[in-house]
Amino acid sequence: VEFLRDELGIRNVGSAINKHPQLLTYSLDEHLRPKVAWLQSVGISDAALVVARHPALLSRSVANLASKLDVVLNEAGRSISEVETFPQVLTYSVDFLRRRFRFLAACGLGDKYSLGRICRSPDFLFAHKLAKRTLPEYEQWTPAESPEEDALPERVDLSLRSTTAVEKHMRLRAAAVAADEARVAAVERTRESIRQFLEAPAEPDAVQLKA
Repeated sequence: VEFLRDELGIRNVGSAINKHPQLLTYSLDEHLRPKVAWLQSVGISDAALVVARHPALLSRSVANLASKLDVVLNEAGRSISEVETFPQVLTYSVDFLRRRFRFLAACGLGDKYSLGRICRSPDFLFAHKLAKRTLPEYEQWTPAESPEEDALPERVDLSLRSTTAVEKHMRLRAAAVAADEARVAAVERTRESIRQFLEAPAEPDAVQLKA
């Protein structure tokens, strides 16, 4: 605790320990100090903030973290500041990261989205929302020998395949959201009509009664 608070400089040590209680079991000289030193050596400007955001990083070996960082910086061309913002990127597998980055690059969208959105999106949303492709196209795509040789994913004729349960769920959800938006719009139109009616000036009496 003293290392995390006084030497590393984490302000809320309790929060970091709640996120990753195993911090209290790591050897100071064999695990904590070497990994923090590595983070600082690769250009992380605020190692305390990175560890506080995702303390589970310290459960990985330096070699494991370095392999992920190499994909992010050298293959995907992202910056170290993006890693500081989303340090969780270093906990995904090399194959997962490489496949996602290269698929987006093949679609011409390599640098459009944040690391968090690229990594956290389920396969269905990643394919449809980010890559603008279908889930089968993403699932069937295979990276080439090198990024320069990656080809655009082949279009899949959805009429020739059955709809998956996930796709059915997403379509039903989209329809439900559209229906909700339509109901909200109808309510707003009704409220506006009522407001205009109430604010309209009263018409004078058509007939004046004589005394």
